Amino acid sequence: YQCLQIHGDVDTKDRVEIVNKFNTDQAYPILIGTDAMSTGLNIGGANAVIHFEDNFSPAIMQQRNDRAHRATTRHTVTVYRFVTKNTIEERVRKVLGEKSELNNSVLDENCTEFGVSSLTNLDLLKYL
Repeated sequence: YQCLQIHGDVDTKDRVEIVNKFNTDQAYPILIGTDAMSTGLNIGGANAVIHFEDNFSPAIMQQRNDRAHRATTRHTVTVYRFVTKNTIEERVRKVLGEKSELNNSVLDENCTEFGVSSLTNLDLLKYL
C-alpha cells in the first residue's frame, strides 16, 4: 500500500493537499499522522482511526477521532487504541477514562452520582 503522512515538519498548506489526496485517491488508503493533524483537517475518507499512543487530554483524543467521523460521515469509522501492558500507556489510558468520566459528570447537570463537590483535593490532583 502507498501511504501519506502528516507530522509537525509538513507545511500547513501541504497538509490540506495531502488530506484531499487521501480522501479522494484510492491509491492512498493509509494516512499516518501525529497530533499535528488533530485540528482543522477533515479526513472523512477514513474507515478507521488507529491510536498508537494516547494523549493525557480526553479532548485531544476525541479531536483525533472527530477528524474522521464528521457530522456528514455516512459510513462506520472504527477506532482502535493500542496499549502495551505494564507500561505508562496503560496508566495514561486509565487516567483518560477517569478524566472523561469526570468531564461528562461535570457537564451533565442532572448527574448526582459523581459531582465535583464529592471529590477531595487529592482526587482532583489525580486528573492534572
